[in-house]
Amino acid sequence: MLTKLLNVMFITAVMLIAVTANAADPKDPIRKLLFPPELIMQNRDALALSAEQQEVIKTELHRTRSEAFDLQWQLDDEVKALTALLEESPIDEASALDQADKVMALEQQVKRIQLRLLTRLKNSLTAEQIAILEEARQERFSNGQRRMGSRFRGGAVRNGAK
Repeated sequence: MLTKLLNVMFITAVMLIAVTANAADPKDPIRKLLFPPELIMQNRDALALSAEQQEVIKTELHRTRSEAFDLQWQLDDEVKALTALLEESPIDEASALDQADKVMALEQQVKRIQLRLLTRLKNSLTAEQIAILEEARQERFSNGQRRMGSRFRGGAVRNGAK
């Protein structure tokens, strides 16, 4: 049972990273400058990643998943504590706000490690690879607009692009 709980929490942490990093909202100036790991992986053939680049990506993904898992565990405990405070009647406002600060601090840490991952991934890419990913993201976003949330699944973004 503990193993099942740990698996669910790990999947939740990974999904948290993926969902937050995956949005290609054209109105978000930060997101449109970075690339989610799954976009890099989906286009790795077109990117012709070097062995060194692949190692950087794997290392950073493992590090981020590990840290996110630990933070998710802590966050779950703090959210439960906040929920318990909010279920009281009357609510102890000072205690609830203090607990909310703890929750938000953990959420900030999660966002920070997500940003670290995305910046390190982008920094590992060449200008040409970045251009390929920008094109893939645009195509993916356009396809998603036309087909209500569908995802770009293509291998090569364009023929001969390396």
